Amino acid sequence: MPDRTGRLRDLEPGIGWAAELLRDPRHPGFAAVVAAGDPEVAARALNRLLAATTAGLRLRRTGEHWQVVMVTETGPDRAASAASALARLVARDGWRRLKRCAADGCGAGFVDRTAAVGRKYCSGHSRHG
Repeated sequence: MPDRTGRLRDLEPGIGWAAELLRDPRHPGFAAVVAAGDPEVAARALNRLLAATTAGLRLRRTGEHWQVVMVTETGPDRAASAASALARLVARDGWRRLKRCAADGCGAGFVDRTAAVGRKYCSGHSRHG
């Protein structure tokens, strides 16, 4: 049974990297996923990110937990791990956790990690950063 309480630890480190890349203008493919507005268009944008990688899945132990990371011959691939984590997040919770900042003039993408999925602002505009 999927964990729908808001705990996203099983998607780390990729979901953390995704949160960074969603608001990084140097990675417009990630912004396109959130900006799409339509789930079918967003899925195509996310699938383009996944198709662009040559990384493979690997398990990595971090303390008592295991993480799934995407790696290349030179090590972890942040963009591929982020795209993979977003895909797993959407498969588990739908699109409701991928949002655009509601602050005037911002629109940055972010992952809503709250249990109630009620966050409206990116870390740059949130009271809790």
